Amino acid sequence: MNLATETRLNTVEETQAAPVQERKIIVAAVIGNLLEFFDFTVYSYFALTIGHQFFPADSPVTSLLLAFAVFAVGFVMRPLGGIVLGRYADRAGRKPALTLTILLMALGSASIGLAPTYAQIGMAAPVLIVVARLVQGFAQGGEFGAATATLLEMGGQASRGFRASWQLASQGAAALLGSGLAASLGFLLSTETMHSWGWRIPFLLGTLIAPVGIYLRRHIREEPPAQRAVADRDDPKRGLYVRNWFLTIFAIMGMSVSTYVMMYYMPTYCIQSARNSGL
Repeated sequence: MNLATETRLNTVEETQAAPVQERKIIVAAVIGNLLEFFDFTVYSYFALTIGHQFFPADSPVTSLLLAFAVFAVGFVMRPLGGIVLGRYADRAGRKPALTLTILLMALGSASIGLAPTYAQIGMAAPVLIVVARLVQGFAQGGEFGAATATLLEMGGQASRGFRASWQLASQGAAALLGSGLAASLGFLLSTETMHSWGWRIPFLLGTLIAPVGIYLRRHIREEPPAQRAVADRDDPKRGLYVRNWFLTIFAIMGMSVSTYVMMYYMPTYCIQSARNSGL
């Protein structure tokens, strides 16, 4: 076999393998996004118990509000995570960024799931929960952009919108998964068991996201990030924001409204549930 024939065969093999590799990256990004959003939001379904365990107060409503204030801390960190990890994803590549966000999210979930309560270590307990939520919010902010960019960049131009739609679809699936798990645990476990250790189960299960990060790191190849003609130029995002300032502001306001709705109705619902339960 001469050199030209061998080169042609290698090219054909790489061409055939490319779609398979792209599908692997897309599936890994979707699954990773689903599990990360599950880890980030499952806290809200157990806020009543977390408030009792880590933020004791004279009023159960006060404990619940403190627990939700810590839940909100994660949202405060999301923009910072998007900026820092988004920059990292542009420089180092999508795969390293997704791997890092997944491992950070797993660390935050494990910290909450294994955290000693206020009765055991005092004020250090709520501080640990706050730090864990900061880490989770930072990771989730970086993951959203990296995962969305991955879904847009991988595969053909014709189905970009469909691939990107899996970002929000996986978030909805994560919400269903979290609420379903919370309802199942409430049905299967007694109130005493839930307050004792049952609430930890979702967070410990959330650490299973770590194998996804390991899979991304070991089994998925990615093209080098191209110090690609961008390395010696100004930040391309700067021009993007200037040219599309209206869309940028509109997107920020849209996300703010959705976050406000979530942060308003979740505490209201849980407070009403607590009152109905006689707490």
